[in-house]
Amino acid sequence: MKLETFLATNSKSPGWLAEQIGVKQPTVSRYIRNARFPDPEMIERIAIATRNKVTVADWYAQAAEARASKAESAAA
Repeated sequence: MKLETFLATNSKSPGWLAEQIGVKQPTVSRYIRNARFPDPEMIERIAIATRNKVTVADWYAQAAEARASKAESAAA
């Protein structure tokens, strides 16, 4: 599950997650927008905070989607 989806379906804000994982809200917003990829420790913190609804595999699948999208845009 994508982080944005988790937050929306569970009525949680980026600020709530930021507090849970020990970062500032703009950092969570960057994760949501794919402007920043969390390091392995942060991915684990997010998994714990989301009760494993947002997993390591989810992050890497999302990163692969973003790379594919960029490659398609560049090829067009």
